[in-house]
Amino acid sequence: MAAVVAVAIVLLTAFIGLATEVGANLLPKSWDWLQNPAIVFGGGGAALLVLIGAVIIERNLALGDGGDQIEDGAKGASGRQSNNYGDRITVDSNSGTIVNAPGATIHAICGAEKPSAGPAEKSPDNLGEASRIRYSNLPPRNQFFTGRQDFLDRLEGRTGLDRRVVILIRGLGGIGKTQVALEFAHRFKDKNPRVIVWWVRAESVVTIVEDLSSLAPVVGVADMIDQEATARKVLDILSQTPDGLLVYDNANAPSVVAPWTPTGGPKTLLTSRDRGWSGIAEQVDLPLFGRSESVAYLQRRIRCDDDTSLAVLAEELGDLPLALSQAAGYVDVNGMSISRYLDLYRDKRSAGRLLAQRLGVPDYPETVATTWLLHLDQLNQMPSASGLLMLCSFLGPEVINLDLILSEPRVLPAPLGERISDSFEREQAIGMLAKTSLVARVGDGEIVIHRLVSLVIRGYLLPAQKVVWASSAIFTLYNAFPERPADKREWATCSALAHHAVAAISRISELPPSPELAESPALSAAVGLRVLVADYLSVRGEYSIAREHLLEALSTADKLHGRNTPRRSSILVSLGGVYRQMGDLAAARDYFEQALEIENQQLEPNRLSLATIMGNLGAVLAQQGDRSRAYDLQRKALEVGEEVFGRDAYEISTALNNLGALQVDLQEYDLAEVSLQRALRIKRANLSPTDPEIPMTLANLGMLSVARRRFDRGLRFYQDALALKEEVFGNKHPELAATLINMGGVRQRLGDLENARKDIERAIAIYSDAGFPNHPSVGLAYAILGLVHQDEGDLVAARDRTKDGVKVLESVYVSEPAADLAKALCQLAEIEELLGNHAEALRHGYRALKLQEIGRSGDDEILVPTLVVLSTAHEALADHGRARATLRRAADISASRLGADHDVTNQLRQLLGNHDEPGR
Repeated sequence: MAAVVAVAIVLLTAFIGLATEVGANLLPKSWDWLQNPAIVFGGGGAALLVLIGAVIIERNLALGDGGDQIEDGAKGASGRQSNNYGDRITVDSNSGTIVNAPGATIHAICGAEKPSAGPAEKSPDNLGEASRIRYSNLPPRNQFFTGRQDFLDRLEGRTGLDRRVVILIRGLGGIGKTQVALEFAHRFKDKNPRVIVWWVRAESVVTIVEDLSSLAPVVGVADMIDQEATARKVLDILSQTPDGLLVYDNANAPSVVAPWTPTGGPKTLLTSRDRGWSGIAEQVDLPLFGRSESVAYLQRRIRCDDDTSLAVLAEELGDLPLALSQAAGYVDVNGMSISRYLDLYRDKRSAGRLLAQRLGVPDYPETVATTWLLHLDQLNQMPSASGLLMLCSFLGPEVINLDLILSEPRVLPAPLGERISDSFEREQAIGMLAKTSLVARVGDGEIVIHRLVSLVIRGYLLPAQKVVWASSAIFTLYNAFPERPADKREWATCSALAHHAVAAISRISELPPSPELAESPALSAAVGLRVLVADYLSVRGEYSIAREHLLEALSTADKLHGRNTPRRSSILVSLGGVYRQMGDLAAARDYFEQALEIENQQLEPNRLSLATIMGNLGAVLAQQGDRSRAYDLQRKALEVGEEVFGRDAYEISTALNNLGALQVDLQEYDLAEVSLQRALRIKRANLSPTDPEIPMTLANLGMLSVARRRFDRGLRFYQDALALKEEVFGNKHPELAATLINMGGVRQRLGDLENARKDIERAIAIYSDAGFPNHPSVGLAYAILGLVHQDEGDLVAARDRTKDGVKVLESVYVSEPAADLAKALCQLAEIEELLGNHAEALRHGYRALKLQEIGRSGDDEILVPTLVVLSTAHEALADHGRARATLRRAADISASRLGADHDVTNQLRQLLGNHDEPGR
């Protein structure tokens, strides 16, 4: 005990000395009373006594809890071809009476992923190691918060009800909605230290998803790279947690925010200027400050005893909290008197009100605009500062990384472009903005500009100026955004720019039509920027949001350039890729075929674009079972790539990968080995060791090994591919699912049924968490799970899981033939036959045969397993003629395609001979 007190005395004494020295240099001169060492040491001594007393009480009571440790804080797609045959899923139906022809597979491409087994889901009531749990992410408390007691009491009364409560604080912009919500949240946290109190930035779906996802560790949700799936899982758990408080700040349209609120559970508090929340939330209006509150607030900020002058200032500013805050900051930073500030303000009243009328923002009175416009007079003395403010007003409210935004000064208008490239001039401009409190500096080269400041600054600009600065924002972001968002090394940059890109696109889209806007190339650049953002969101697994951006880009591109342009073609390719990842193969095929048609209609088609489109379309066709056309397209794609880039260029590696996967399907194993090994060699020579394209080819080499019955080798390839994917994407990304399904299939063949089940169930859960329960790969996963149960001897469970797979595949392949669905139906027919349900076996078997015969020759070896099942069922029903006919057809196909001496052919002939035995 004595040691603890001694250490406390030493530390506190050192701190007091340091604080005295720092305070003498940093505190405002108006705080000279605090620079008196006697006061500082006197206060420090009192604090020391309190500390010693607290330590003694803590020692005697031996509470041992530790308390809460709460942390506060609130390029173009046309030239890129996706790995269309990356990591396909393969399954053989290899039990019971089925005879497996080599290459008979169930396959699919990529998917989504389930969290691996982890700790049980937790609520704050049962969390272990409580002292390490972060129950709150609230921004720091506003030390100048004043008044609002009646309103806070009103909120406390409504949130104290023993039921779910959703309350919306609404009111004028700048009236203090956010600050009231923050103060209430801190008071709620103080009274309820062991429940969740979470702050959610509700400006957009992206920020909502980010903040809800950050709550995952608290509620026991495993960390997932797909933030949207994480956020939905968090909401599911919160909806069943009765205590706590969620604050959604600056909520936009209810249609955007409401789907991301819990359906039950904690109290929910929202702030918004939107008045359309009727029926969703109980709405309470936040009034202006009362005059006494305004004066009290200014007294705390300015340390002025002249209540009369403060009352006059409050009246001039309309008792609007944000205006009062700005005025107080301006007076304090510039060291001026209230009377001097009023003189400046009144000189500006005429011009200020005229400028406010030009804002076009009816929610804001001229008092706010005039207050901020006062700062512009000062900023105009430094054009680089005023220009930087104009530029940032067209970005989002998140942290602005100026090192990224200003990386291409040449695209900025004069004089900002020339001056901001100078490091000293840039720092001077940032310092000037921070001094006026129009922006907050949060780090080296990083600032934040309040959304209301941005709104007023944009409104201050003339129409032609808005076009200039909105265009500049688009150009700077487009040039700064990485050309390959799929490269993990670029993800940090993409993340820092994506929010601002979305905001800048929104700003330029809101501008009214004008000759200046019509002539600006920024509209076209905005389309390209939106596509880059969508590509980044897609690689992070946020397919739904990416799709919406691409559809918007397509609509805008059509208006700007027409419907028969290369720009439209490139967007269609990106859309097709997203729909394919989501499992909608019909939509993907349609978009790729539209793109191919556009390129073929060009007078001088871009051969690289043609190769890209053909490769993507070929991948979808192969997945749908049209192998003949798929093969032709992949061959052409490779030929074009080799002609344009050469035989060893990185640009042809994707075409080689896709062609090799298709050659496996066609049982051209030697050719497939050459194609895939060549693709792997080129990728490793040109990409980083952890590039996500490398595991795609490794997985296809695994598929080749499995097709050759080299199961151990195939499993090693799949394991290497999975390890690389987990390193790149984490443990919860949809890209992992296909590899897991393939691994499960191989382990089922090797008899490792327990691990096979784990792999398959993890893959199914990944797709479910990602929001794709009907992805075609889910159907394939259920089919493999059916094989696992069949090997375990549980035919009922095998039938049920296989039916699940058929149901999913039927929902995907509604109007088109599909080899995957046919294989699953054949497997289901086999299991029904083993269960003695001969009629059901025939029904499913003939459905499978019909699908397999579409688009294929009558002697295709893929028909053999289905014909064997049908023969067995007919024989069981004493239909010996049909039984012999179907078995004869299977034997003839095997002899023709596999050879007269092949093991499969010999087995079929032996079965056929049994039919001829007497009494058979």
